[in-house]
Parts: sequence; C-alpha cells; structure tokens
Amino acid sequence: LYPLRKREPSLPSVNNKIPVMFDYRIGSIEFSYSAKEFKLWIRISTLEKGKRISIPLHSYAYAEKHLKEWSIKSFQIVWNSKLKRYEVHVVVEKEVIVSKPKSVVGIDLGLKRLIVAVEQGKENRVLLVEKSEYKEFFIQMRRLNNRIGKLQRLKKYKALKKLKHKRRNLALNFRRELAVKVAKYFSNSIVFIGLPNNIRTDKHYKGSGNKKLRKRVNHWAFREFAEILKVKLMEHGNMAVIINEWNSTKQCSECGSRKTEVNDRDFKCLECGYEGDRDVNAAKNILKLGLKKLNKTKVSRKGTGGVVNHPELPMIACLGLKVEASSIRAG
Repeated sequence: LYPLRKREPSLPSVNNKIPVMFDYRIGSIEFSYSAKEFKLWIRISTLEKGKRISIPLHSYAYAEKHLKEWSIKSFQIVWNSKLKRYEVHVVVEKEVIVSKPKSVVGIDLGLKRLIVAVEQGKENRVLLVEKSEYKEFFIQMRRLNNRIGKLQRLKKYKALKKLKHKRRNLALNFRRELAVKVAKYFSNSIVFIGLPNNIRTDKHYKGSGNKKLRKRVNHWAFREFAEILKVKLMEHGNMAVIINEWNSTKQCSECGSRKTEVNDRDFKCLECGYEGDRDVNAAKNILKLGLKKLNKTKVSRKGTGGVVNHPELPMIACLGLKVEASSIRAG
C-alpha cells in the first residue's frame, strides 16, 4: 500500500478486453443485399435516440446458413488474442416440429464402442460405432498428448502457448462430427441417452489399480458428448432425453436380474439364461429406464438454452421444441 500512497490519483484502466453481450433490445445482425463487399452487418444502439452504429462483418458459408435459417437470440463481441482480431459469437435458436414418434431408441456411451444404439419400433435396429473406425483421430490425439507432455517436461512454455486449446478443439470437433453422423440415422423417435452416473468416482478413482483405464475414462467427456448428441438429434426431428444410468451393463434386460456374468464383450444372465452382447444389453436397459420415467411423470427438461417439454407417452402429438445451437462465429 505504501507505493500507492505516493502515487498520483488516476482513473482505473482495463488491461484485458472484456467481451460484451448484446441481445435483441440493443443490437441486431442483419443481411445487406445492397452492399458490394460485406453481406453481414451489426447494428448497435447508442445513447442518442434513433442513432445506431453499423459494423461490417467478414462471414463464411456456415455462419450465413445458420443466421438465415435460425433466429438470432444474442451475440457477443470477443477479442481473439491468438489471431489478433475481433470476433462476433452468435447464439441462435430454432423451433423443431416433432411428430408422433415412430420408434424409441436407447443409446449407451462407452470407450471401446463409442456408441451403441438399440431402436425399437417398426424396424428393430442396432447401431454400433466402434472406436477402431476412428483410429486416425485417436492416433492424432496420442501424438499431440505426447508432444505436450514432452514440452512440459522440457519447460518450453513458448511452444506450449502455441498449442493452447488445440487438443480441446480437436476433441470437440470430433464429437460434433460423430454426433451429426449418429443423428442422421434416426427421425421422429424418442431417444434416451444414457449418461454413466458417477463413473469416475465409484470405480475409476485415484488408486483403484487400473491406471490406463482410469486415464481413458477421465479423458473422455461423456456429459459434453451427450449434450452435443442431444442437440443434433433434436435438430433432426427427434425427442432426446439424457438420463442418468448406473449398472446398466450388469443388469439383465430380459428379466431384470443382477445375477449375471459379464466378460469383455459378452453377457450372460444366470437367472433366465439370456445371452448376448453386453453393450446391446446396456442400451436396452437404458431404453427401458427411459420409458419407465417418461410414463410415470410429465418431465420438463432444459435443452441447451430452451425448455423442452416431454409429455406422457400416450399423449404425444406434434410439438414445437426449442433448440439452441452452439455459438457460431463471424469475424
């Protein structure tokens, strides 16, 4: 405090550029068809009545598509220190009409098999997404992890700074692409996505013995992927609900018994004699649990940014669901 007492009083300064959030009351993003160079413009209100500031934007096809088809909820002006530029992050939302469902689907999330989906309806289908199908991504991630680990040991912080967020962005992009691919398989369905409840704390905690498996479990973002998958499924006209599931692999989907044997990929019930694939059995249990919860009560769940009402199963009709996409950027 002593140096401050000797210093002359001055106005406070802001060292970092703070993002500003604008909603429809004080700002808008508009298309201009008369401008030759810039298609997108930001209009921001000022303190002077009737006067607005207009800022041109460099856009790209993906952003323009979403801004035309979806309604703009809000936007944020952000300084990107890495690229040395200002960006506009836009939050958009869309109302999706969901017709009377033709089928119900249970989805089990895992590591060896990233997704196992069981569909019951007019067509009973099983969708398996193996980890081995995406070898290139996991090899790329392993190389990146090894490179980051080596740079950390050598204390090369300048090189590490260049790799900032690269690992996270690579993984996020992979999850989005996978979610889009899976969502295309289903339409007019009720989809229950099983979220492994307490998987990190119950079994794969520090000192549990299996270090490699614990590392893999802790590195895979189950909840983040479930949320992305939910949004993509809803965009394709489905009802999507995330449910917390526990012990779905060990419980028999036929009789409900837990007197079972589970090997690497095989499942056997000692009570009724049912044998099958362990992941398919888990997906069936998730489907049953979801239907049980849906039939009992009227569930109101929050989607990403919009409330989605799921009525009781017999009362399902045409519903409008609000879906909010991840923010898109226009620099």
